[in-house]
Amino acid sequence: MSKNKHEHEILVCSICQEPIEIKTPYDMPIYDPESGFGVCKNCITRISSIINDHEKTNASGHIDADFLQTIDEVLKKNKPHVIKEFLDQYIINQDRAKKTLSVAVYNHFKRMKYGATHDA
Repeated sequence: MSKNKHEHEILVCSICQEPIEIKTPYDMPIYDPESGFGVCKNCITRISSIINDHEKTNASGHIDADFLQTIDEVLKKNKPHVIKEFLDQYIINQDRAKKTLSVAVYNHFKRMKYGATHDA
């Protein structure tokens, strides 16, 4: 990425795909320069919020409607073929492993939804 005296480096968040202007290390706290994988502070905040809400829900025994809506959105956007297409951008060959991982990730979110709506 280019950077001169008055410009800041611009990186793309691997989760939200938004370009992030890097003014401080806290703008993209997770970044691997070798692979280009990075997570912006906004995504970390959202992920942390989802985890905290989920922990509160589990502690109270109450199912949060926002949590279920978030899981529904993830399931709609990330079908196994979409996940595999994303992996294809970063992994050469290994098609069987990418398909297996894609289905496993999708099923994980389905289990999270099922677990949130059904008692064990």
